[in-house]
Amino acid sequence: MPMSLTKKHLIETTYREFSSRRIDKFTLVELAQKATVSRSTIYNNFGGLEFVYKDLVEKIILEEITRDCRSYEEWIKNLVAYIYDNKLLCLNLYRQTMPFINQEHVHRRIMENFSKILVQYNQEKVISKVALDAFILMLKKQFDNNLKTNRFEMTEALVKYGHFLFNV
Repeated sequence: MPMSLTKKHLIETTYREFSSRRIDKFTLVELAQKATVSRSTIYNNFGGLEFVYKDLVEKIILEEITRDCRSYEEWIKNLVAYIYDNKLLCLNLYRQTMPFINQEHVHRRIMENFSKILVQYNQEKVISKVALDAFILMLKKQFDNNLKTNRFEMTEALVKYGHFLFNV
């Protein structure tokens, strides 16, 4: 189902804001002002900021990363390239979503989404929750360190871990 123009506008506004400057706290009121819509418009379309972020990640970022991928290695290279090419956006998004990520239902959904993505590149393997948690923890550690690791080192570490992930 295609995304409504209002939803698309709100996601694009968030994308622009997160790409333009470091954001310590982004509020619903600020999004409404920047997008020139009412707060009720945001609530009616998303229910809250966490769902704007969710759609930004799922419908924009993950779609771009997974487009035309044929292997786990290719997906990791696309993921890391996207993160480093859009460093400010990704760091802002990470900082703003941390309060939500720690909620059990959000964490479970993230795990389900990552598991689906990773399994699609290795159909015959099921990924254990512990192995997937470790993968997420590796990414989280990079973000907690403000992505100071060289992109090539990050790619290599995630690719190597992927080989371990699929061969356990």
